Amino acid sequence: MKDHEKYLFDLNGYLVVRNALTPDEVVQLNEAVDRRSVSEKLESTPYFHTGFPDVMLGNSDPGNGPVDLADGSLLDWGPEFRRLIDLPRILPYLEELLKPEVRFDHAYGVFSRAGAASGVGMHLHHGGAPHDPSQSYSYRDGEIYNGLLAVSYALTPAAAGGGGFCLVPGSHKSNFPLPQEVREAGSSWPVQHVPLEAGDAVIFSEATTHGTLPWSGTTERRVLLYKYCPSFMQWERSSPGAAVDARFTPEQRSLMISPFASAGRRSAKG
Repeated sequence: MKDHEKYLFDLNGYLVVRNALTPDEVVQLNEAVDRRSVSEKLESTPYFHTGFPDVMLGNSDPGNGPVDLADGSLLDWGPEFRRLIDLPRILPYLEELLKPEVRFDHAYGVFSRAGAASGVGMHLHHGGAPHDPSQSYSYRDGEIYNGLLAVSYALTPAAAGGGGFCLVPGSHKSNFPLPQEVREAGSSWPVQHVPLEAGDAVIFSEATTHGTLPWSGTTERRVLLYKYCPSFMQWERSSPGAAVDARFTPEQRSLMISPFASAGRRSAKG
């Protein structure tokens, strides 16, 4: 990470990486999403999560935000999705932000129907307080430390004012719980919408208060979220959510091993 990127991440709790995916990668991923009949599912459910372990399934009420749909592990959807585990454009950021080493935890997709704004998004959640070591942020002895860290890949544009990912900048270091007035702020200050182009990625600390504004984009909202931990931690009970077999490269398997605290990465075979 460059010095100005470290400054911005420490200041805001997130960083936008432009063109994290190449145009060809965006096309390939969208074609793979099409093969999962996502557009057809959006005809009956305008906003849903899918591609995560079944133990994460919870919401079935569209009035409470995204519906959770079972469709197997995102990592089983095809090689296009497995390649994102250790994407060369993003991995150096993870290595800087997660110590002592990086561990991949889980992934899933978020999809919204074009122009489906209904006043329902994903409510603001998390924050620096109350303290939760599994999704915390700290800076010590010249190094940045995070608990759970997210990488959100935009497969379609999210124009300013069109809804999508939002957050409260700096809230990863908050000493006070999220006030109800901020929770209800919608797109008003201090909540900040993050406009994106297809192929951009947002790297953010889960300690940063974040959510989703109702989607009114002219295309479907297609987002893939990949979540990582420091090597000594596991977030999801069924992490990493797919069989770690020969479909994955040795480098990917080295990020998908069980948690450990000893110095030096364990072999992907051991």
